[in-house]
Amino acid sequence: MKTFRVEDKIIKVQFWDTAGQEKYFAITRQYYRGAHGVVLVYDITKRESFENITRWINEVKVANNDTLFLLIGNKCDLIKKRDVSIEEGIRFSKENGMSFLETSAATGDNCMKAMQLILQDIHQKQTKMSMKKLDPGQRVLPQSTVRIGDESEDHFEEFASKKKECVC
Repeated sequence: MKTFRVEDKIIKVQFWDTAGQEKYFAITRQYYRGAHGVVLVYDITKRESFENITRWINEVKVANNDTLFLLIGNKCDLIKKRDVSIEEGIRFSKENGMSFLETSAATGDNCMKAMQLILQDIHQKQTKMSMKKLDPGQRVLPQSTVRIGDESEDHFEEFASKKKECVC
């Protein structure tokens, strides 16, 4: 259990890591049932891990069709070994309605940003759901904190065209 601050709220988060291993595939659905968000991580140096992302999305949706996703390309420190381009990650995330980020677990680049991003996405979704319960005259969405790596086309495409390293 880890504690994060998102806007003005303290949120306790529980992480489950199956590492994409086949031996955990049968039991993962029970973890997805109550999940507000799922972080899908692929290895940018192994195309097969990227190609398996669709399978994991489908598996999560069977258990919980209302889950938010964050797509992460890991090992962005291994640029010379890259097998999946930043543009492919961006395109996939846009097509599937999720945020995207590249990280390096080895160097720590963007790891905390990834957690902040998925938590901000979840917080915004829950805030919007709460607002729907109010009378129309009471609906005023609060300003969000600065987004870290949102999925706006300008942000990703501008960054990807300038720099072939970690996306944030």
